[in-house]
Formats: sequence, structure tokens, C-alpha cells
Amino acid sequence: MRRGYSHKPWWFLATLLRAPIVLGLVIAFTLTGAPPAWAESLLSIRQSLLRQQQDRILISFQGRIGPIGRVHGIEGSDDCDVHVPVITEALFLPVLGEVKNACSLGPTRAQLVALGPGPMVVEGAFRIWFEGHDGGIPFREENRVVPSSYQNSGPPHLVEVHPVTRLGDLTLRDRVRFIEKDGKTIAWKTEKSFQRAVQTQITIRRRTSSNERYVVIRCQCQRLGNHYMLRVDIVFPAHSTDGGDGIVATGKVLRSNGTVLLPQTRLFALSGTPAASVLGGLEPGDRVTIFGLARLSLRPLLSRVTAAEKTIRLPIELLVLHAVQ
Repeated sequence: MRRGYSHKPWWFLATLLRAPIVLGLVIAFTLTGAPPAWAESLLSIRQSLLRQQQDRILISFQGRIGPIGRVHGIEGSDDCDVHVPVITEALFLPVLGEVKNACSLGPTRAQLVALGPGPMVVEGAFRIWFEGHDGGIPFREENRVVPSSYQNSGPPHLVEVHPVTRLGDLTLRDRVRFIEKDGKTIAWKTEKSFQRAVQTQITIRRRTSSNERYVVIRCQCQRLGNHYMLRVDIVFPAHSTDGGDGIVATGKVLRSNGTVLLPQTRLFALSGTPAASVLGGLEPGDRVTIFGLARLSLRPLLSRVTAAEKTIRLPIELLVLHAVQ
């Protein structure tokens, strides 16, 4: 009896020491319904570049290609894309290019490798998004230093050219469409996932360095989706984008029960695509199912950024790949 009792003080002391940690985790989970925090991602990027791109779809520049990835399949978590990392003096950051419908329409990995490293013209949709990075992304800052190389086809990144529409002489605009192969499509995210993105908060501020203004964006984001299938009511009809690379309409995103999930978001469609044909013919009040790629909406972001840090809801817009009325 005495020997068994001798361990109790040590057990009691260990329990006391662990109690604050356990209690803190319980309180955090109770208040948030989730683990206490998500890994942080930080991006510092030129304000002038964001202003240039805020009402456009495409960005075009000279760049070199890094290691080409495998062509993704279309089942499970695959998305039928192929990764083409890009190194360019137009963006002093790791940049990932993604070609859509590569598994069904090509190009093959061998065809992309045959293009050589470049330099070559790289064109595609400019996209900032905090997607799929529960582990966080190291601080990414435009500091006038171009990445020298990438170790693989998926460098840690927050900036993309996605979808890619041109690589050198290879035109890829016709890949910007509904994602399918042999009657199969990808697993589009729906309203539950999109609501999580809508509820995400980011902090923003402006800083100045060497007479250049930068926008600093910080996100403690849980995993956000890329490709969404959503019901949308048109609020404002489509008009041409800045530079005429496509059209942009405004809509409100609906839940399946008809209530409003997001009262206003911009819908961009690249000129010459089937999505642009549908979007361009819609009037206020028309309802449409959108298959699109989410990205950070730059216009509302820039309208709110100041030198003082502030917290805002993640502003979202959609690059429409396909639309059905």
C-alpha cells in the first residue's frame, strides 16, 4: 500500500503542470470550433503591380521555365493541370504557372520540356490565392531579387499565372474551359467550402521602401479551395475588362436554399472562351451556375489598404471557366 501511494504526489504534480496547457486548448477549441491557430502566410508585393492588374485577367511578361511537373489526372484530388514554375524579373517572387485541361487536351510534359527554359513570353491569368497551405508559406517579399532556380515544380508560392494561356509559341487559351476527360470531371468545391473562404480574414497594410509602395498581406488561413461550382444571380451585366482581355460581370453567390452567401463578387471570363459567350449574354436577375477559379480581388483590397494595419474579410472574385444557365 505504501509503495503504491508514493507515486501519487508525482502524478498530481504532473497533472497540475499539464492542466493549463490542456485547459488552454479546450478553451481555444470551444471558442473557435477549430485548433487555436493556422499557420501564417505573408506576402509583400508592389502596389503599382496590383493597380495594373486590378481590373484585368491576364498578365504577360518574359520569363524562364523551371522544372516541369507531371500532368495531373482527373480523379481524386487531381485537377487535370500541369505545373510550369516561372522565373521572371516582372515578379520578384516565386511564381507558379498552371495549364488547365492538360490531361485531356495536352500539352504533354515532354512537349513542355521541349520548349526549353527560355526566356519566352509567358501569359495567363494573374492570381493571388492562399490555397491549400495549412503548413503556411514563408514570408514572400518583392525585394528586387529574382529567384535563381526552383528545386521542383511546386515551389512555395502565393502568386500564380493560372490558367496559363501562352508559353512562347505555344497557345493554350483553348484549355480555359470546363475541366473534363472522357466524361469525368474534377471534384468541384461547393458552397460549404466557399463559405469558409468568405469568412476568412486577412490583415493588410501599406509600407514604403526605396520610394516604392508595397502592400503587405497576412493570412492565417485554413485550407481554401481552388475550383468552385456555385449558383450566382447576376447583379450588374458584363462589360469589357481593362485592356480588353475579357469581360467582367457582378453577381451574388447563393446557398442551395436560396439565401445569399456572398452579396457581391466579380466574375471574369477570358475573351473567346465559351464562358465569355454565356456571361456576356446575361442580364440582372438571371441565375447561372458558375464553374470558376477563386482569386484575391484586388480592387476592394486596394481601396482599403492604408499605412495602418487593418483586418478585413478576404475579398474574392472568380475566374469563370464554364457557365450554365
